[in-house]
Amino acid sequence: MVMRLEALDKLLEVIEKLDFGSGKGRRAYSGESVKVGGAVLEVTARQSETQDKLQLTADLHFSQHPVSGFIQSAATEAIHCYHLARLHSKYRRQLEETRQKWLTCSNCVRLMEENRELRERLSNIKAQQLSTGDKINTGCQTEDAYQRESDIELQESIPDERGEEDEMVECPEIPLPCAEGPFGIEERADEKDASHKETCPVCVESEKEVLLLRRKVEELEELQVVMEEEMKEELHGKMSSVQTQHEKELEKLKATCERGFASMEESQLKGMEELQHQHQQEVERLLVERDRLLEEESAATATAIEAIKNVYQLELEREVQRRCRSESSKGNTHLEDMCRQHSEELASYQRELEVLSQQFSLKCLESGHLVQALDAERKALCQCQQENQDLRTRNQELSGHLAAEITRLCSLAKQDALPLSQGMDRYEMEITLRVKESEGQCLKQEITSLRDDLQSAQKAKRNATKKYKDMYTELSITRAKTEREMDELRENLRLAHHALDQTSP
Repeated sequence: MVMRLEALDKLLEVIEKLDFGSGKGRRAYSGESVKVGGAVLEVTARQSETQDKLQLTADLHFSQHPVSGFIQSAATEAIHCYHLARLHSKYRRQLEETRQKWLTCSNCVRLMEENRELRERLSNIKAQQLSTGDKINTGCQTEDAYQRESDIELQESIPDERGEEDEMVECPEIPLPCAEGPFGIEERADEKDASHKETCPVCVESEKEVLLLRRKVEELEELQVVMEEEMKEELHGKMSSVQTQHEKELEKLKATCERGFASMEESQLKGMEELQHQHQQEVERLLVERDRLLEEESAATATAIEAIKNVYQLELEREVQRRCRSESSKGNTHLEDMCRQHSEELASYQRELEVLSQQFSLKCLESGHLVQALDAERKALCQCQQENQDLRTRNQELSGHLAAEITRLCSLAKQDALPLSQGMDRYEMEITLRVKESEGQCLKQEITSLRDDLQSAQKAKRNATKKYKDMYTELSITRAKTEREMDELRENLRLAHHALDQTSP
């Protein structure tokens, strides 16, 4: 039983490999067997040994099992399929040999070469049409329609040519292109006319169809040229309109920017005038206050000097009275010398005190002036910083406005002229780059000017502070020196009084 199943599996594998068990395979190879009836007899004679072996196998299985009839029929069908496969391969070899013999015809070879060249030119035309793209959509649709018509006609003509080839067996099948290229048509026309009378009937019909296709290709080329010219004119008109509109928008943008810059300049001038006016008022107020302080300090200094003079005058009168009393009582010459020396010292001390008082007043005035100048510089620095902040804010507003205008113009340009999107994007990038560069340069200039102003203000502040410190130090030294001299003067007066008291009776 196992051996029977193995034999059945082998037969089924042979049938599946040959794939001739179906009705389709039998119909196909029945047609082929009709064409090559003589060859069937030869193959049957040569393969009699294989048939005998398969027949013995079928008889063996039929005698050993009730269902061996099915196996026998399958084996018989496998034998026939094997015969048909051998006949089919032999027929294909004979057909190839016959076709190679037919290819020796010079006209057929020439027509096949022309057919190949025309196919290459057709592929070139299709590539050119695809490269034009959306610009010649209408022309492409018309050309596709003509190509479909020519394909239908050629598909109808190709079976006729194949039928004539099988019947006449004079020249092989010549496939025709769907369309012809635009190059080399006139150069090969003379050669075809010269050899037209010598070709076979199938070649004549092929040449007629080729001429018909050439005329169609020429019509398509003319239509393509016309459509390209129309598309170029339309594209040129759109380009000019878009360019004109873009120039108008640029002029509007320039006018808007100029107005913005003019308004900004006007506002800056107004702000500068207001600052100058405020500065002038502040200077006048400071001058008035300085004069008032100078008058007050001068009055106080004069009062102090007058008080000192009065004190010294009183002391001098007392000393003179004492001297007079001493002279009247004793007439001591030594006291006269001492009084005279003392009076001279008092006069010199008084002169020195007046000079020191004047110097002190001048130093006080200079210190007040330096303090006022320092305050003015601080206020000017604060005003410059505020002005810089205002300018930056205004610059940011103008930059935002300019960017918004450029974005709006770009959106309008993209909506009006989509084919010019790449050029417009590049132009937008150039405009934006230039605007950003100008903004960066302006900001750099403003930063440089503000840095210079800040450095000059800081330098003036340092100079004023240094000068103020020097004057304050000098004033402190002068004050200490004056106090020390006054203490010495008081000590001398005390000693003089003490000496007078001792010499008096």
